[in-house]
Amino acid sequence: MIFIRPIRLYFNNLSDSKTALFNSEGNVVIKSIRCCNRSGRNIRLNLQAIALLEDPIQEAFMQENLLLLANQTTDLLAIIYGNTSEVVEHRLLDGDSLICYSSGYDDKFDCTITGYEEVESIV
Repeated sequence: MIFIRPIRLYFNNLSDSKTALFNSEGNVVIKSIRCCNRSGRNIRLNLQAIALLEDPIQEAFMQENLLLLANQTTDLLAIIYGNTSEVVEHRLLDGDSLICYSSGYDDKFDCTITGYEEVESIV
């Protein structure tokens, strides 16, 4: 049986400084990363996944230069195919991090992260 601990984190006034949204210390499932453009104009967002405990360190963009319209909210875990989209959860292992930033200093946005951490397993 697996026990879980809910995760809910709020970040506001993020911009072009790379910000660690989450640093995992175990098995974690991120269900949603909702970001809201607060700039009043179009901005571009980036989301990177980094596996720090890998040798060599592994890095990949999950979203690169994603266009976010003025006052629009989107989920950075959304996968778009054709005319539909689906939010797909992302699993983090021990030592993994999620980094988020915009393309400019004045490109302000807020993020809300939800998910859960697997805290114990009983067999």
